[in-house]
Amino acid sequence: MSYTFKTNLANKNNYGSARLDSVIKFIVIHYTANDGDTDENNGKYFHNNVVNASAHYFVDSDSITQSVPDNYVAYSVGGKKYNNDGGEYYGKCINYNSLSIELCDDKKNNVVYPTQDTIDNAIDFTKTKMVQYGVNKTHVITHYQVCGKLCPAYWVDNSKWKSEFHNKLQGWTKYNNNWYWLDNNGNIVKNSWIQDKNKWYHLSSNGIMDTNNWIKNNSGTWSYVNNKGEAVVGWHNLSWKNVKSWYYFDKNGIMVSSKWVKDKGKDYYLTSSGSMATNSYIKSTSSSVYYWVAADGAWQPEWNTNTPDLKKYKVVK
Repeated sequence: MSYTFKTNLANKNNYGSARLDSVIKFIVIHYTANDGDTDENNGKYFHNNVVNASAHYFVDSDSITQSVPDNYVAYSVGGKKYNNDGGEYYGKCINYNSLSIELCDDKKNNVVYPTQDTIDNAIDFTKTKMVQYGVNKTHVITHYQVCGKLCPAYWVDNSKWKSEFHNKLQGWTKYNNNWYWLDNNGNIVKNSWIQDKNKWYHLSSNGIMDTNNWIKNNSGTWSYVNNKGEAVVGWHNLSWKNVKSWYYFDKNGIMVSSKWVKDKGKDYYLTSSGSMATNSYIKSTSSSVYYWVAADGAWQPEWNTNTPDLKKYKVVK
């Protein structure tokens, strides 16, 4: 799923005045009602003609065209209320506080219905706008829900609207080169871990996925996320306060500390700070024995002793 982003602004007579981005509270989904049109054709039409109507964006199978700047009012959801079961947001969602996205049907086959690629692109783009303006799923609605107009006609059926579009407004989305996670309600997850495809990811206080960073958990334990945002497991050579050391993370991504771990038949000790002990003694917790770990961190049992030379060698905890 990918698309090319284009801009072809509509004739200024087709849209309204400037507004603050902060007033955008709704995202409204429309359709062009044409069989075999594209985002480019719609962009050209509204650019070249005065029709006193507009939408902010047009979407098709491979591209999206912006027709009205977000910080301007599009003439897209105003007008009368139709006498049907729609229009539950009539008077609440208006041109001034909404962003309108039109789905094209770029496959001419005598049926007005968007391709799956168009739907996927529209979902992906809508999620980006949800993050940008803090709009959750409750306020992503169809034109039909605004005033009762049969738009998009194929999603007047609420069950199809939910299953084909609305329920998919969750999960990962990218905005300003940062990744965010939308929960089942379309809210940005913050200060929390989420699991996706057996990998754990951490979302920061502003909702941006952490990368290449140490994470202190609520339990007081530590984890580390790599450049893909994944919580690492096993051995990793990492920097802490500009000092590189080996650290070991359990299967849940939790850094091991003050504990022995066995790996490939060898035993290693992770200190209280989590760094692997090297060239050091570790005092037994149950006897007077001191265990020696070599430069590679592996325990060398033949060097166990009750009387270590503490002037020459260090003891780590």
